[in-house]
Amino acid sequence: PAPPAKLEPYQQLVDAAEKGDPNAQYKLGVKYLNGDEVERDDMLAGVLFQIAASKGIADAQFALGKMHQDGTGMPQNYAESLQHYRMAAERGHVGAQFKLAEFYQHGEGDIPKNPEEAMRWHRLAADNGNSASRFALGCAYQAGVKIFPRKTKSPHPKPTQQRDKFSRSYREQTASS
Repeated sequence: PAPPAKLEPYQQLVDAAEKGDPNAQYKLGVKYLNGDEVERDDMLAGVLFQIAASKGIADAQFALGKMHQDGTGMPQNYAESLQHYRMAAERGHVGAQFKLAEFYQHGEGDIPKNPEEAMRWHRLAADNGNSASRFALGCAYQAGVKIFPRKTKSPHPKPTQQRDKFSRSYREQTASS
């Protein structure tokens, strides 16, 4: 590719990436994927994302998931996409949590639908602030889909326990009046 117009910041990024800085490798990949200050090169972006992802950069894992899903700069491969999204999601990447939920909710390529996994990932993404997952959970509740409970138990008594307690108290008060 031709050298970019703004050499100094770009060159600093290249230098850091060449020295093994995974964040710089990811950022340089984004530049090549978007054609930002450089000629667009999807294959080089994929290589840079792969290097950064192998060092645990969740954004790079997410980017690889998207590239595999769309077939950008590499053959479309849903199994690879799912794997990269899962790695990013397990590192707390909310966008990847949503993508996993969508994969499982709708089925994608050779990935079968799995409503339990879809709701599990939607719940996690929603808990982490993803509004699309919150909406999906709301729609699921409205449609009567059983949403699996959170692993933590409520400190509050069950409604039937609460109702029984109040009923007893009310009966005792009315009996003594």
